[in-house]
Amino acid sequence: MFTKFSKQLTMVIDEFDGLVNNKIYEAAAIYLANKLSPHIHRLKISKTEKEKNFNIAIERNEEVIDVYNGHTFKWIWLYRQTESKHFYNPRDMDSAEKSVIRSFELTFHKKNKDHVLNSYLPHHGRSNIAKTQKQKDQNSYRGLRKTYRLHDMWKPVNFDHPATFQTIAMESDQKDIILKDLERFMTRKEYYRKVGKAW
Repeated sequence: MFTKFSKQLTMVIDEFDGLVNNKIYEAAAIYLANKLSPHIHRLKISKTEKEKNFNIAIERNEEVIDVYNGHTFKWIWLYRQTESKHFYNPRDMDSAEKSVIRSFELTFHKKNKDHVLNSYLPHHGRSNIAKTQKQKDQNSYRGLRKTYRLHDMWKPVNFDHPATFQTIAMESDQKDIILKDLERFMTRKEYYRKVGKAW
């Protein structure tokens, strides 16, 4: 525990800011997945059917030391469950709804606060935007049980439909016109990006 005389400062980065995702948390999760050191004792590993590579992340309460521009930063991923008074299982009235709170703690020397806010965090946020977009699947949302907390009402599920453009029931002439239009767009993608037009 740090005292008021400590030279260390800890920033808490929660997964959610109210009802919306915290982009700093998302960027930190991606960044730390690429900073795994041999000193880590526990890792989480997963892989879905559609993914080619493993997803590797630090396990709760694991510590990652990062050095950036000569400054040392300590990251800890925290995960805790809390019970609420809401019941979600109609057959088991003794079961309380569990809520999960995820956050990162970033600890560093107090004198580096401006460096963290103006360089360290913005750098990782910018460098991880492309990775975040690449990792996101198309999501569909499904409603869950009746709940009083809005962020628990809807949960994302991967949208993975077996249909392809080739299997869609459509007149072949119309399909050819659309395919040619898409191919033309793809060859001119950079041009459309420059002029700011979607098509």
